[in-house]
Amino acid sequence: EIMKARPKIDAIQALSRLITRGTVVAQENSAGAIMRISLAPAFRSKIKDCADAIPALVQLLAFGSILSRENACGALHNIAVNDDKTQRLIVEEGAVPPLVRLLQPNFPVTARSRAALCLRTLAQNAENKAEISQAGSVEPLVRALKEEDVMLQIHIVEALWGLAHENEDNKIFIAQSGAIPKLVNILRNGNETARIRAAGALGTLAENKTNANAIVRSGALEPLADMVAKGARASQREAATALSNLSLGNNNVQKKVLKSLQGGAVLGIQGANRDNIVSVRARLVELENYDEDP
Repeated sequence: EIMKARPKIDAIQALSRLITRGTVVAQENSAGAIMRISLAPAFRSKIKDCADAIPALVQLLAFGSILSRENACGALHNIAVNDDKTQRLIVEEGAVPPLVRLLQPNFPVTARSRAALCLRTLAQNAENKAEISQAGSVEPLVRALKEEDVMLQIHIVEALWGLAHENEDNKIFIAQSGAIPKLVNILRNGNETARIRAAGALGTLAENKTNANAIVRSGALEPLADMVAKGARASQREAATALSNLSLGNNNVQKKVLKSLQGGAVLGIQGANRDNIVSVRARLVELENYDEDP
C-alpha cells in the first residue's frame, strides 16, 4: 500500500512545483490536474499531505492567469469540502483576499462563480466566517445577486447563506448591504435551484427579527407560500423553514404569514386550527424535516 501511494504523492509534489516554478501553461495544466484529482475523495488526503500543494494553489489565486485562478479555486473547493481543519488552513494561507478580488465584475463569469463557490465552502468553518466578511466579500456578493448567469447566481446565494449561517453579525451586515430585496427577486424569477437557495438564505437571515420584518416588507411571503404549496420537496423544505422562522416574529408578521398561507389551508390544516399560528408553525416544522426527493 505504501508503494502504491508513493507515486501519487510524488506526482502531487511535482504538480505543486510546476505551479510555483513553471510556465503559465504549466501552471494552468497543473492546477487543472489537481482540481480533477481532488474530485476523488481517496486522493484528497494525498493532496493535503503534500505540504506544497495548498500554498501553491493559494499563490496561484493571486498571481496566476485567469484559467490558473479558476482551476485553483476549483481545486481548493474540492480539497476543503466538509473538512473544517483544511478550510481553516486555506484561509490562514491567505486565500480570502484574492478570492474576494475574483468576485469583481471585470473577471469572467466562471472565475467569479468558482471564487464564490470556494468562499461558500471556506465559510463552513465558523472561525472563517468573520474573516471572509471583514475581507470585503459581502458587498461584491450582494451586487452579483443581480447577475443572470444561473450558476454564478446560485453560488453567490450559497456563499451569502453560508456566511450568515450561525453568525449574527453577518446576518445583520448582509441584510444592511441590500441582499434581501435581491434574494426575493430570485425567489420570484430564478430557476428552481436558485429559488431553493434563496429561500434557504432568507430563512437564515430571518432568524434575526429586524431582518424578518424587512423580508416581509420586501414581498417574500407570497413566493415562499407558493413554493410550499406547489414546489418539490426541496423547495417546500427551504420555504417552510423560512416561513417558520418568520412566524416567530411579532404579531404583525405572524398575521401576514397566516394570510400568505390562507390561514393554514395551504398546509392542509382544517377547522379552528387553520388560523392558529402554533398549529401552522408545527406543520411548517414537519415540512422542514422532509427527506430529499428519491
